[in-house]
Parts: sequence; C-alpha cells; structure tokens
Amino acid sequence: MNSVQKYKNAANDILEGIRKNNVWFAMSSEDLRSRYRRTAFGVLWLTATFSLFILAKSMVFGGIMAVPFKEYTLYMATSFLIWGFLSATVTDACTVWINSESWLCGINTPKSIFVFQVIFRNFVTMSYSGIALIAIFLLLRQGLTWHALMVIPALLLTLINAVWITLFLGVIATRYRDIVHVVRTGMGILFFVTPILWIPSTMSHKFQLFALYNPFAHALAIVRDPLVYGSSASISWLVCGSIAIIGWTVSFLLFAKFRTRIVFWF
Repeated sequence: MNSVQKYKNAANDILEGIRKNNVWFAMSSEDLRSRYRRTAFGVLWLTATFSLFILAKSMVFGGIMAVPFKEYTLYMATSFLIWGFLSATVTDACTVWINSESWLCGINTPKSIFVFQVIFRNFVTMSYSGIALIAIFLLLRQGLTWHALMVIPALLLTLINAVWITLFLGVIATRYRDIVHVVRTGMGILFFVTPILWIPSTMSHKFQLFALYNPFAHALAIVRDPLVYGSSASISWLVCGSIAIIGWTVSFLLFAKFRTRIVFWF
C-alpha cells in the first residue's frame, strides 16, 4: 500500500467515525450509565463531587490568596472544570484502543469511533460538572460581557485538540505500554505546575514562567478568561491554534502509518 492510499484510508477512518456518531454516542452513554448504575443520584454525582471540591478548595485557599475570594473561586472553579476534561482525556487516550481490543479484533470498524467515544464521554462528564459552575457564577453574581461568547469557539478548539491528542497517545501507548504510566504520573505533576489552584500574577517569576510555557495553562485560559475576566486571552489563542495545527499534522501522519498495525500490538 502506497503512502497516498494510507493517508486516504486514515482520513476515511476519521470521517466514517464522525458519521457514525450514533455509535459512539450510545457507547459513551452506556459507559456513564454503568458507572453510576444503582446509585441514588446517578450521573448527578458528578455535579455533587465537583461542587464539594470547589467548596473545600475555595475555603482552604481562598483566604490566603492575594486576590478577592470571589475572583479566586471563579478562577479556580473554571480552571478545574477544563483541567478535569483535559486530564481525563489525556489519561484515557493512552488506553483508547487497549480497552477496545475485543471490538477491534472482532469486527471491522473505524478505529476513530473509540477516539470519539472517549472524548464525548469526558465532555458529558464535564457538562454535568458545569452545572455546578453555573450555580457558582449565579451565587457569586458574576456579571458576564460579550467576551463570554468566546467560550463557544474555545471549547470547539479544545475538542479539536483533544482528538489529535487521543490519536497520538493512542498509537504510542498501544505500542509502548509504559507510556500509560508515564502519562498518568506526568499529569499528576502537571496539575501542580498548571495555574489551577494558583494565579500567575500573584506568584513569583518562576511560577509565571511555568504558566507561560505550559500549553495546558493556555488551554485553560481561552475558556476561563472570557468568563472570569471578560478578556479573550489572545496569546493563548495563538498558542492553542498553533498546537492544533502542528499536533494534527503529526498525529494524522502517525495514525496513517500505523493504523493497520494496531490490532497486532495487543
């Protein structure tokens, strides 16, 4: 098979996966139902858990940060919501095809279906947690500007980046299983060097550099800043857009080259 045909097949795999949205929608829904089956509140536990986390963290850290309690709570809550989606997606990406071994070995189906399943499941999880975030904004009477509409394209760009990240890590981690543990450990460390519980402008120069050169910090900013500060985070948009272009290029080439070999790595 020549290179051109490999690229066509990879593109068709992704497009076919998008067209079969009813499949990964049903699979994601079943994942969530099975996770909360026979519980009193079902998926609303996601909302409750997020609410309790924000309450605890705002009480502990809100009083010691050099910013008003309201600003810190909104900043931290919005940051943690997006971080939760990104962290879950990056971690799940490593096992996207490993966990789907029986499907991939049993039937001929686009591999991208399982990519979209992971992303949609984590997006729904974030949406339920987002109910608590809306309540927090209402309780703290946070006013919104027209910049808040930038959240819509920001979430779209976040999803676009999530797809290539899942494709990339899916291929690498299926071939080299140690990557799964490396990524999980790395995400735990990144949580502390990403501005979620702390605000760069109130920290030392070293922490400000962490925020400047941390791509996750920019991914948080494009969603958070329009809501909390009424600004569009122009530099972060440039960074996230550039990452999307480079990431999609590399990931697509990798997926095209190794797509047919994935089933032999189980």
